[in-house]
Amino acid sequence: MAVLMWSRREGAEHLPPLLLFLFACIAYCVTVSTHYHGGDHGIFASVFAKGGYGHAPGYPLYSMYLRALSWIPATSPAQGAGFATAILGALSISVFYLACRAWGLSSWSAALGAVVLLIDRHMWFIHSQSEVFALNHLFAGALVWLSAPQGRVRGSRRIALLGLLAGLGVSHHHSIVLLAPIGFYGVWLGLRESEHQLKSLALGLATLAIGLTPYGYLVIVARTSPESLFWGDASTFDGLVHTFLRRDYGTFKVSTGETPLEPLNQIVFLFRSLAEDTLYLPVLLGVFGIAHRCVAWVRSRDTEGSGWLLLLVSLMLVGPLFVSLLHLPNEGVAAQVLRKFHLLFDYMFAFFLVTGADQLVRYLKRPGPRWGLLTGLLMLGSLNAYSYCMQLQAPTVQSYLEWTLETMPEDAVIIGTGDEYYIGFQYLQQALNQRPDVQYISAGLVGARWYRERLEEQLGTDVTFRGNEDLLLLIDTLNAQGRPIYLMNAFDEALLPRPNYPFVTTIHLASPGEHVSPPSELFDQNRALLATCKLELDPNAPKMAWSRTVLNNGAAIWYSLADALEQTGDPVRAAVARNVAKTMAPWTEDP
Repeated sequence: MAVLMWSRREGAEHLPPLLLFLFACIAYCVTVSTHYHGGDHGIFASVFAKGGYGHAPGYPLYSMYLRALSWIPATSPAQGAGFATAILGALSISVFYLACRAWGLSSWSAALGAVVLLIDRHMWFIHSQSEVFALNHLFAGALVWLSAPQGRVRGSRRIALLGLLAGLGVSHHHSIVLLAPIGFYGVWLGLRESEHQLKSLALGLATLAIGLTPYGYLVIVARTSPESLFWGDASTFDGLVHTFLRRDYGTFKVSTGETPLEPLNQIVFLFRSLAEDTLYLPVLLGVFGIAHRCVAWVRSRDTEGSGWLLLLVSLMLVGPLFVSLLHLPNEGVAAQVLRKFHLLFDYMFAFFLVTGADQLVRYLKRPGPRWGLLTGLLMLGSLNAYSYCMQLQAPTVQSYLEWTLETMPEDAVIIGTGDEYYIGFQYLQQALNQRPDVQYISAGLVGARWYRERLEEQLGTDVTFRGNEDLLLLIDTLNAQGRPIYLMNAFDEALLPRPNYPFVTTIHLASPGEHVSPPSELFDQNRALLATCKLELDPNAPKMAWSRTVLNNGAAIWYSLADALEQTGDPVRAAVARNVAKTMAPWTEDP
């Protein structure tokens, strides 16, 4: 009888995390996109399909995971990689619940916190595409779970698992080191519980080293499949260190830009994003939970209270401190990128939200209102998150890039800047095998030695880069080889004095001696190509959608054509060109 009762209790305890996992997995999979819609997910969709690894620091563990699940049936690599990531995202929600229970929080409060994370609209968006953050959240939840004072794993086993988790976490996303305070707290608990502290500590260091071994995957891939590489060259020890330290970005930077730091604006944006993404009210519970834990620690200063204090320190590290070092503007697509780096803060903040909810439970003694509130929040939040995902997942970017490739002449070279182009063309050419004869050159990366070496191998010519003069020299060399040159977006005016003209989604740099047609003929040519395209427009694209960036570029092409037509006395065609630009990007103003 006792065994039967224990089994029923165990089953009842395991049912909520199982249901959370199933609901989250289904919800995320429903919103997985079948196409590339901008951002980093194109990198890992390519890894899923063809191998390789991600941008610095390589994300070896996630890359290995995607390759291991590349058998998942899907209509496209983007969808398959999204399904694989959705599993990780759902697991992170389930593990969050288990971590809350291990810290002594009630089942209803833990479920509420898990639901708030599930309906966090940007977390939902990121968990349903091949991005690295879902696995990072899973590791964060497991770290808090293993560090619980009353957790089931104790002593040397606790230390060994924390060491392994730390190593695997660093083999994935470096931001996990910001959770060191709560991790060290778990190690301290393990040492107190262990009879042989030195042996336990040595075991923890050994498992930490084991957790770092996925970095060997980068070396193996770089040496055996260099054609699959997206970023860097980890085939040597120096190259591996270069990749690990993210030297192309700067170790403590998230992009190659030089936007000035604005710590206060970033912190305000962090809290604004948290409120908007979680429907505002849960944030009040979290603030109350933080205040409650601080007061409780001042009064008791016991072991568990110290754990909550270190959890709060970790929260401050992954939140205000970390975002104050980010140098991207909080507008346009940069805002979408920034919000990805807010999600670990959202995840950790939810533990204090659960603490606040535990106090609320006292006033909701009947189970009916409690579970009704939970169900209502889940339904309302799911609808909000689904709508949000659909707005950001328009197929515009992929259709725009496919159209560009389709209209390119044989062996064309496209030069551009921006992740949506570099990653997008890589995805189309590597994962979908579209137009491998076309060469895309990312002007923003030519300064990196590994990228120049790769270009030299692909182009069969020396590539040096100290500025536009060297870029012009490269263009002349490629023209001499008979390769037509196209610019994907705006460049320094040093390139534009050369004869050029609008061509579909690009500016064609005329080769020496090439005849440039008058604007009226160019208009007729571009309009005929436009009539055959299958471009998916996105007239209601949010400001931070990647589709806006490509449509802005397309509209700029037609506005420039309209200006040329007006200068040659052709107002009728000019008006049509401006109408095309306005249809493509309704939010733009005629320059």
